[in-house]
Amino acid sequence: MHPLLTTETGTVRKKWKGRLPVALLYPNTYPLAVSNLGFQLLYRLLNASEEIVCERFVYPQDREPFRSLESSRPLADFPLVFGSISFEQDYAHLTAMLVAGGVAPYAADRPGEIAPGSPLVVLGGVGVFMNPEPWPYLQI
Repeated sequence: MHPLLTTETGTVRKKWKGRLPVALLYPNTYPLAVSNLGFQLLYRLLNASEEIVCERFVYPQDREPFRSLESSRPLADFPLVFGSISFEQDYAHLTAMLVAGGVAPYAADRPGEIAPGSPLVVLGGVGVFMNPEPWPYLQI
């Protein structure tokens, strides 16, 4: 477990066996991630399902390894990756997070089927629906 979580309330830790792993990315720092109500709501809703284990990833700081906060697993272990985009500066952060996790940022560069290192990437958040124009070019 990441040291940031020692003082956090609401952390969900689940066993992985028999559950679908979902990575929830917030392409900015931990303090901004925990203050985003949409991100928190999605984390809670996904973990409310017994069939899903959802773990969070935030933009790494100070050369820390890019791993999930809850179990320190790599992004490649997750067949589903959900991302929340609030601001346009998050586009570059999201791309860097995918690359750091061993996931090709362009969908066309990933195999057609979901496999390790080739998850299904789903994006949401105000940045996606307020300015969707860049997304067809990014093909995330």
